[in-house]
Amino acid sequence: MIRFNNVSRYYSVGEETVKALDGVTFKIDKGDFISISGPSGSGKSTLLSILGILNTPSRGEVIIDDINVYELPPEERADFRSDYIGFIFQAFQLIPYLTALENVMLPLAISPITRKAQEKMAKDVLKQVGLATKFNKLPNQLSGGEIQRVAIARAIVNEPDILLADELTGNLDSKNAEEVMKLIVHLNELGKTIVMVTHEENIAGYARRNLQLFDGRLTNGSTKLQGVLK
Repeated sequence: MIRFNNVSRYYSVGEETVKALDGVTFKIDKGDFISISGPSGSGKSTLLSILGILNTPSRGEVIIDDINVYELPPEERADFRSDYIGFIFQAFQLIPYLTALENVMLPLAISPITRKAQEKMAKDVLKQVGLATKFNKLPNQLSGGEIQRVAIARAIVNEPDILLADELTGNLDSKNAEEVMKLIVHLNELGKTIVMVTHEENIAGYARRNLQLFDGRLTNGSTKLQGVLK
């Protein structure tokens, strides 16, 4: 479903060239659950942003469902990202003056479907993540774990095939982190392809396979069973 073919991303810092990614190649099958780990500055977030069609590679190909996404015109690229990919961020990025329901409805704002249908879709995914009684709560009225669940609901309301998560438990205590990861595993069991960046070994252990980056290069891809490190 996803292929990185010799993908590199270089930045110029003064007269120096920084290789954030350097010739990365890998494949992710449909329905897989991958964690990406490595030290700070290893290229994890750059890789995720390129996979999320947010950061153009300096060279190489990113193929999703046999489509070279960076060969698409900008408008088609944006439509493809909206249709295929959901994002879950460490900082949550909820709008503070909107309710949980309104935050989840945001990705549907440009949809041609009626507002009533949009509201039903948002309520359905909030129920799916265990927030059936929190529709009208503002973010400051929710716990950290509940806020992350709202962010997950917002990411899946468009029913994307791929979920990208960047340190999604980084701001949570261990109990809430475990609950959120159980939800992520459940979404994977329902067929979502998940790619997750994390620096936490126990969180990486929820994935089926781990990709390790060091200085912008892929060092290995060891397969593991879910739960090995929990």
